[in-house]
Amino acid sequence: MKHLGMAFAILMLTATMAHAQSVLEREDLEDILEEILEAVPAHDEPLHAKEEAREMVKEAMALVGQGQWVEALVSLKPYLDADAEEYSDLVDGRYYAELMSVWRYGPLMGTEHSQFSEMGDSLMMEDYIEKYEKHMIRWRFYLYKADQEWMITKIEFEHRREKIFSGS
Repeated sequence: MKHLGMAFAILMLTATMAHAQSVLEREDLEDILEEILEAVPAHDEPLHAKEEAREMVKEAMALVGQGQWVEALVSLKPYLDADAEEYSDLVDGRYYAELMSVWRYGPLMGTEHSQFSEMGDSLMMEDYIEKYEKHMIRWRFYLYKADQEWMITKIEFEHRREKIFSGS
């Protein structure tokens, strides 16, 4: 019986690794980064109202919930205050989170809003959960309005259980 359990574990590991490899082959990281950096989003009007900024994040997360995270990052591009290197790091982090999710967490099950907080009239934080069969990834957006327009100053991804609730 012990050998049967070990054989099953090896079979499952092989299957999940093959699935992760198929994702890796389908979407090369450099191609994804190039696609995002060269893409021109459909909408790039300034976000003057707090509600517009929150709706923009909500729409992007709806895309993530459909497995379209590349399209989500493209839609956020005009509002993200990041240089090419920061954007590359963001895409790298999301790409490897995708590989780990497919391999370890099972199929994508959608997204849900989890937290909103604000400080004064100039700073907001939005949290969403990207749900998988066995776990989740928290997306955290920091939005800032210095003068007239809202921008995203940072996007974070977190999969470590101990960090999801700690706020780190």
